[in-house]
Amino acid sequence: MTPLKIEILLHYYCCPNEYRDGDLSAPAVEEAICWFLANDLLEAAAPDKRKYGASYQTTPKAKALIEAWCNTPLPVSVWVIPGATK
Repeated sequence: MTPLKIEILLHYYCCPNEYRDGDLSAPAVEEAICWFLANDLLEAAAPDKRKYGASYQTTPKAKALIEAWCNTPLPVSVWVIPGATK
């Protein structure tokens, strides 16, 4: 998944408003949203969310994916100086 797709999916997970204030004319954004819809990661927003301007909302499948990402520990970089470890 590209960084743009991750950003869009996280936006709909966290925000009740439309991504990019409703300007979805960028080809990459339109392609990403179509991909999410086809893969059951986004769906049409519920009527109560539409009053904030969101056309889409995350599905339970997308919520599970995002929560798995958030619960994955970050990698830890360990620098090893030769001869310093015993």
